Amino acid sequence: MIKFINREQLYKQVWSKPFTKLAPKHNISATDLRKLCIKFLIQIPKMGHWQKIAFGHIIETPPLANYNSFTLLTKKQKTVLKVANNISSIKAKKPIIRAPKQHRITVKQTLSSPHSIIAKTRDRLKSGKPDEYGMIHSGDDCVDIRISIANYKEVLRVLDSLFKWFEKKGYEIDVSGRYGTYIKIDEEEIQIAVEEKSTVTKTTLVNNGYWSRTEREYSPSGKVSLLIKSYAGSTRKTWSAGKLHTLEELLPSYIDGIFDFATAKKENRIRQEKEEKERLEAHILKKYNLHCTELERNMIEQLDKQAKDWNFTMQLQSYISAVEDNAKSQNETIPIDTLKWLKWAKQHLNKVNPLKGSLPTYTKAEELLSIEDIIHIENKYRF
Repeated sequence: MIKFINREQLYKQVWSKPFTKLAPKHNISATDLRKLCIKFLIQIPKMGHWQKIAFGHIIETPPLANYNSFTLLTKKQKTVLKVANNISSIKAKKPIIRAPKQHRITVKQTLSSPHSIIAKTRDRLKSGKPDEYGMIHSGDDCVDIRISIANYKEVLRVLDSLFKWFEKKGYEIDVSGRYGTYIKIDEEEIQIAVEEKSTVTKTTLVNNGYWSRTEREYSPSGKVSLLIKSYAGSTRKTWSAGKLHTLEELLPSYIDGIFDFATAKKENRIRQEKEEKERLEAHILKKYNLHCTELERNMIEQLDKQAKDWNFTMQLQSYISAVEDNAKSQNETIPIDTLKWLKWAKQHLNKVNPLKGSLPTYTKAEELLSIEDIIHIENKYRF
């Protein structure tokens, strides 16, 4: 099916749903649709945009840049462009208009008035001794850091700006009660850390005649990474500084990654809660059906017993009548002992006769038992 849309319509669609959901409606791939937007100056959402929307963040949509109208023709994974007559006004080398960065964060050159957690971490690192890999560690109740002496001051300045940025936005930083550093975003705890890798600087083969082993000496590599240590699927978890980017330049992307991770973790939690709820509902329903089946079986057993009692009653009644007729045939008057026996036998007959008293009734098991009864029973034994 061939679809025609203009530039304004495509702009509205791109900012209304992700490429992965929009592209199939136009019979093209998400990559081709993204290329079209870039080529014709249609701003596209940045990475993490839809996750932030899911968390309730209000993000302003950039206005569509001025551009003469044209029509797109898309068909079977191929894109054909039908441009209006005023194509001469389009400049091929016009720069792409990109949305501004959502997160602006500045790292101070000196660690003045540090965050309380950063101050405590600084004091701990100052007194720390390098391990065999040339690294110092912060320990409990501090930021989770594994860093060399040469780089710890820069890392603390970066983390100080990061912590203050999150707390200014209303989020909480937690390092108490357990080992690790956590940022709490909408009830989701994201564990973060900073780590510097070590490199092997010397290798020695030790041999004492009976066995041999390789001894290695390490030194800091200078490659520092911002980490997310929690688990939530395949979300990005490492931001490493190097020749292309410094730690300060990585902070906006790292913040985006933390929000993306919080979104993924929340989605996982909601999915698990939904699966657990469905599992519990299925368990309760199975229990309910078993109880209803058991209740119906008990009623059937009671019916069988009543039928057997009725057959026994008929036989007993026939026997009592036969005894009474026999006594009358042998005597003008029935003997007193026989009368007493007949009276006692008839009383017993009334007791065992299932038709004496009220008539039998039937009620469905589902009307006698409810799902709430099973839930009450389950909760009673659970707690």
